[in-house]
Amino acid sequence: MPAPHLLFISAGEHIHETFPACIKNLKEITHAVVVVEESVYHDLQGDQVHMKTVKPQIREAIQGVQAICDSMNIAFSEIRTEDTRINAIRDAVLTVTRQYPAARISFNLSGGTKMLSLSLFIMALWLDAQVYLTPRNDQIEQILIPQMHLDEIRRNPNYPEALQTLSVAPGEWMTRQNFARAFKYKPSRLPGDEKTKRTPNRGTITRILQQLIDWGLIEESFCDKSKKAKQYRLTPHGEFAQKMLRAEGGNGTPEQIYLQLFETISGYHYRHLPPTLNKGGEQMGKKGSMTPGAASRIQSSADRSGTNQGFKSRAMSSAAKSSKK
Repeated sequence: MPAPHLLFISAGEHIHETFPACIKNLKEITHAVVVVEESVYHDLQGDQVHMKTVKPQIREAIQGVQAICDSMNIAFSEIRTEDTRINAIRDAVLTVTRQYPAARISFNLSGGTKMLSLSLFIMALWLDAQVYLTPRNDQIEQILIPQMHLDEIRRNPNYPEALQTLSVAPGEWMTRQNFARAFKYKPSRLPGDEKTKRTPNRGTITRILQQLIDWGLIEESFCDKSKKAKQYRLTPHGEFAQKMLRAEGGNGTPEQIYLQLFETISGYHYRHLPPTLNKGGEQMGKKGSMTPGAASRIQSSADRSGTNQGFKSRAMSSAAKSSKK
């Protein structure tokens, strides 16, 4: 009998529409676990206008997922949480995964508030799970996560530097010659040796590049029309590792850093989703602030995807009002 396959879903108003794509592409899903904020189940007088519409839509979407599961013999469960911070989400997710120690674990993080999806994303990293987004009903995209620990990269500062060098032109090949010119070598130094200039020799560069190849972070090939000259580029795992290391070097709270990382590696921005809800069902965030720039990003995202048109129009209206203040 195959091992269980658990799919955790961050609750949003369209998850019942994207769930079939998960079933079709991920295959052999045995358990669907929807994680939702408790406030979604409470219609409060103080709810903002659009939340009065969104909350019932999320509840209906969850029921839709359950109906699909019932029709396909997939076990369905729901986790309601009052707290979307990592500690609460960690405990909730681990309560489920401990029941299935041999299970394959996946996450679909396209729905829900940014803090809910962020906390689930951190759990996916922790559990070495597969992470997916469903930007459209019939489309699913995987966020690739390296299968080696970042501590192995950090132990030699030249590994992150090599990834940074190759990240200048994502997806494009860089010749070894151009890499050697751009690479900022960081030699090991003894006390009193700080000012001595040290240039890496050919063997040193080869060892650095080969280690990254062995980890699956970069790939190597021969240049066009050459049987000797070589070129290199980042793999999807290498792009993730480089962006993870870059995010770690930024300023901000851990939540802000991980959100920046998630948005960067996935190309998926949560600016068009409702912010985290507090226990009263109200939005958390800056009071009444919607800048024209943020509204423009929402408009572009809505135009590309064909969704969130209502929220788009409200964003543009709010931005217009803010600009007059």
